[in-house]
Amino acid sequence: MSDSKDSRLYAPLDRSRRQIRLVEILSTKPKIVCSLTTVSLDEDTEFSAISYLWGDKGKTESITVNGVEQFVTPSLANALEYAPYHWANAFPERDPKSCRLWADALCINQDDDLEKGHQVQLMKFIYPAAEVVFPCLDIEAPSASVY
Repeated sequence: MSDSKDSRLYAPLDRSRRQIRLVEILSTKPKIVCSLTTVSLDEDTEFSAISYLWGDKGKTESITVNGVEQFVTPSLANALEYAPYHWANAFPERDPKSCRLWADALCINQDDDLEKGHQVQLMKFIYPAAEVVFPCLDIEAPSASVY
């Protein structure tokens, strides 16, 4: 981990237990606020995954994760804003506060190459373990007409 900010965001993961982090959305307006929680793929864990295009890393939006300001691409911010609504429609009988999401850019410490390598290997288990995968299209419409 590179600094104290990382330690507030990213507690170490136990590779032997196939641990991953999940995002819990606390609010989306006026700004996205969320927290990360650690779970094991070896346990019966309910979560959904977000599949999205990272987009231009030069364009970012501010969100708060575990009390720390983070900058994410607009496509991820859009996915985090709307996934809870889609989740609530998929699981209307569940408490909306139980929505937990996996999104690679947030759930993997992008500054830790060792963790990143291990977590990328787990992706072949993460997506099938998710109850539902929400595909998110880019929020910017193409400038050229299809017709």
